[in-house]
Amino acid sequence: MMPLIAWQEHRDNDASDADFCSTHVVSLVDAAVADAAAARLHRPDIAEVRHPPAYVLARQRRYTAAPSQPRIVDGSVGCFSWRY
Repeated sequence: MMPLIAWQEHRDNDASDADFCSTHVVSLVDAAVADAAAARLHRPDIAEVRHPPAYVLARQRRYTAAPSQPRIVDGSVGCFSWRY
C-alpha cells in the first residue's frame, strides 16, 4: 500500500494516463488490492487501504474492479483518501 501512496504523492498531479497505466503502477495497485483482500475486513484502517486503489483503478480504466473497493468497506467517509 505504501508504495502506491508514495507514487500518488509524487506523481499524481502531473501523471498522464499512460503513467497510470504503466506496468509498474498496475503492479502497485494489484499488490495493494491483494494485501487488502488478505486483511481482516473489520480492521479499523481497512477503508484507508481500499479507497486509494479504487481511485487508481478508475484512472487505469479498470472500471469493473474500481467500484468494488469502497463497496467492501461501506460507510467509510472520513478515511485517508476522503480527508486528504
